[in-house]
Amino acid sequence: MDGRCATVFAAAAAIGASFYVFLAPDGKKKKMAPRRDRPPGLLNIGNTCFMNSILQGIAFLPSFVAWLQDFAAEGDGKSLSSLAMELKTLVKALNSGCVDGEDVICPESVLNVLISHGWVIPIEQQDAHEFFHVLSSTLDDEMGELPGVMNLSDIATVEKNDDSINDDKSMVHRNKVPLTRDCNKPHLPFHGLLASQLVCKQCGTKCPVKFESYDSLSLSLPTTFQMGRTLEDLLRMFVCSETVDAVECHGCRQRQNTDESAVSSVRTTFIKRLTLGKLPQCLCIHIQRTYWHANGVPYKNNSFIKFPEFLDMAPFLYEPLEPNNSSHKNDRATENTRKLVSSVTNGGVQLSAAASGAELNGYLDELVAPFVKADTKSSGRAVFQLMAVIVHMGTVDDGHYVTYRRFESPQENEHASKWLYTSDEHVEVASRDQALSSCAYMLFYERTTR
Repeated sequence: MDGRCATVFAAAAAIGASFYVFLAPDGKKKKMAPRRDRPPGLLNIGNTCFMNSILQGIAFLPSFVAWLQDFAAEGDGKSLSSLAMELKTLVKALNSGCVDGEDVICPESVLNVLISHGWVIPIEQQDAHEFFHVLSSTLDDEMGELPGVMNLSDIATVEKNDDSINDDKSMVHRNKVPLTRDCNKPHLPFHGLLASQLVCKQCGTKCPVKFESYDSLSLSLPTTFQMGRTLEDLLRMFVCSETVDAVECHGCRQRQNTDESAVSSVRTTFIKRLTLGKLPQCLCIHIQRTYWHANGVPYKNNSFIKFPEFLDMAPFLYEPLEPNNSSHKNDRATENTRKLVSSVTNGGVQLSAAASGAELNGYLDELVAPFVKADTKSSGRAVFQLMAVIVHMGTVDDGHYVTYRRFESPQENEHASKWLYTSDEHVEVASRDQALSSCAYMLFYERTTR
């Protein structure tokens, strides 16, 4: 009996001691020791899991973090960029671990900044990929206006301006007045270039290469279900050639018309090549999962797409075609730069076809090669490492966004990142296999030197 009593008293003393640790003598709760083994969660302030998933996904991208440090710095006596400053503060907190018991951060300041920029974000659930475009375009707006004439190396900042409003449930921008821009600031690391070109199947005449800026790649899923599909399969579908019928071909007309007075047009079939002209530092890939039945009812495609931890983008890069006539000289092409550039638009750069086809294509091949072939010489420069995976759980009409992301604890000396699972306020340690086996909706990769 005495032994049992002693055991009971010892247990009671241990419980009392534990209460004394968390409660001061006056009964007030003490602060727990800081927990830095994982980042804080993000408060859901009303169907904002789409925003929280993106913020967690971009928080550990080294190039983007460095860009925020440079771009959000004070300079030229101008006011600081509001969105960049808010993201800089938030990203720092999401990479520092929980401090002073702050396990949850409220991201309302980011939402308020976007509203001040003219964005209308309804309270209904929104699309995470669309929100990523909102962040990207707003940061571009804060950088300032593009000049009237640009070098090809600078056109990665050119963006399409689409102010059309499709419905009252989508995020739209109310500001239709162009903002003044200063292009001396570094480009957003998400920007790359798409290269498209039309080639005649009959005579081989090549149309001018057109470059368009992108901040993410949207990949379509196959119409028929097939097991074992990979991300590389979707990328191959994205860049595969397609035929375009009834295109007027000046090359075929010149070959068929012996009489110079003849003006009849010749229309043939062209092959359209779409490739990646320039890779970004941070690669965002969006897998389209919303499709429509024949009766117009939308549905979600939940097919699993296998994606790698290290992605080699070299097979999808632009490679200039051999010119039809190599008699022109390099210095001549450089001399005629201003004549060959016809227009710079918000949709991209269109090079004029006023010059001969051989001269134009030779010029394009030479001009584009310096920033395209640099990636193909060394496959390491086109290799990207997986940093975050965003998953949508649920149906087309209703669901929830979660994120698998990397995190490096400030207390660890090995500087080895680990995987975490984040769902709004909830954050827990995950494994690499869990991230790679998830049904990805968006993927964030960082260019690596591996």
